[in-house]
Amino acid sequence: MDHIIQQIDTFAAKAFSDWQVLGAAIGIVHNGQVIHLKGYGQKGLTNPDPITPSTLFPIASISKGMSAAAIAVLVEQGHLHWHQKVIELLPHFKMYDSWVTKEFTVADLFSHRSGLPFDPMQQLPLWGYSVQDLKNSLPLIPPFTSFRTTYQYINILYLFVEDIVAHLTNMPFAEFMSTHVFKPLGMDSARVGFKAGPQTQGYEHLIQGHILDEETYSTVQQIPFSSYPQIYLAAGGVVASPNDLCRWMLTQLGHIPFLPMARLRYMWRPQTVISDTEFYGLGWRSLTHKPHRIISHGGLIKGIRHLLYLVPDSNFGIFVLTSLTHNEAPHKICEYATDLIMGLKPTEYDSKARDAYLKELKLNCPPSVQNIAYEPSEYTGEYTNPILGKGVVAYDESTLKLYLGTKPAIALLEPIAAKQFRLFFIGDSGADIGEGHWGTATFEGQTMVLKGYQRFDVEEFRFEKR
Repeated sequence: MDHIIQQIDTFAAKAFSDWQVLGAAIGIVHNGQVIHLKGYGQKGLTNPDPITPSTLFPIASISKGMSAAAIAVLVEQGHLHWHQKVIELLPHFKMYDSWVTKEFTVADLFSHRSGLPFDPMQQLPLWGYSVQDLKNSLPLIPPFTSFRTTYQYINILYLFVEDIVAHLTNMPFAEFMSTHVFKPLGMDSARVGFKAGPQTQGYEHLIQGHILDEETYSTVQQIPFSSYPQIYLAAGGVVASPNDLCRWMLTQLGHIPFLPMARLRYMWRPQTVISDTEFYGLGWRSLTHKPHRIISHGGLIKGIRHLLYLVPDSNFGIFVLTSLTHNEAPHKICEYATDLIMGLKPTEYDSKARDAYLKELKLNCPPSVQNIAYEPSEYTGEYTNPILGKGVVAYDESTLKLYLGTKPAIALLEPIAAKQFRLFFIGDSGADIGEGHWGTATFEGQTMVLKGYQRFDVEEFRFEKR
């Protein structure tokens, strides 16, 4: 095993260097023991402190399995069951379709089979909209497919997981997680939610987040973390250390007493088909592309990218945490490590993998501003959308600007084609603008069609002029 660890460590060090990852951590457990736990690099561009096993990382969607564990605790205590109807617990819960509303179960909240389009309303937190705004939008979102037929990854439904926990326990979700999940497992640094900022109380050990610049994708830039971890607590709000995540993996593999193994394995059980070799359970992915099943989840928000693999048949687990959005090192390292542990010949490090990745990124750069004359009065005025409410287009300081929402978020509108403008939000204007986040506004008579781009998918909102 020492030889395998050395191979993984050498492979990882090269991957982090090639992908320009400033800070990272790897934890590996095997047969009930932590056999490798190491920090790589430093906390950030402006923080040269080394990454250690105590460094705090926002773990993003790796949180989903922990939130599922909170529900499993309540199931074990007899408060509910996985296939209980959500409206029996939360009478205010409402989907677009009344039949789906009545049939929607607790398990459906976790398993991405709602019939809604891919991650709807994900732009709203970036534009300053609240948790309640997100919940209010749910019954206004028409389905994309039939209920329980198609995998579509969604964060918004996890908001109701938080409500269920609070309803059944009279305890805020974050407090329940600390008391009934983190503390029993010895995850001493883990907590739900954080307010990022220099020397924020209790978060002095938090890493800094980074992206590659969006012009050349060659320079690492430090950025603040987005609002997602504060908005989507159950879906992605946990902050934890590498030490904590080793405890989490050991628990999942049955080496730290917590829940009966049948309860843990039930959360791994496939609920939704993603592909021939990938399935989604209750906050976990199940991968079957290798001889032994892998239980997995990643984490991705502005500033970080992570991956966690468990191989139950080999009593093995590995996580790779990185402080850079634009990198695939976690996936490369986890695949390499699981090949070694399964006795497979691993794929050698591909030095050209990053070039192919960056080439794909550059295809999604924002369009260039064009020197196109326009008459501002054709576009200025007040517009409305059923979900986003009021949007005001004004000609301010010789530039068209969009004022969106109640805070409001402010975006520059710069021409890219006839009656079409590139949309760039201004930071600290009620918006939480991050990596890859831009949009377009297209005007058609009295209609403004707003598209927001984040992680290369598109949401469209139609506004009508008052």
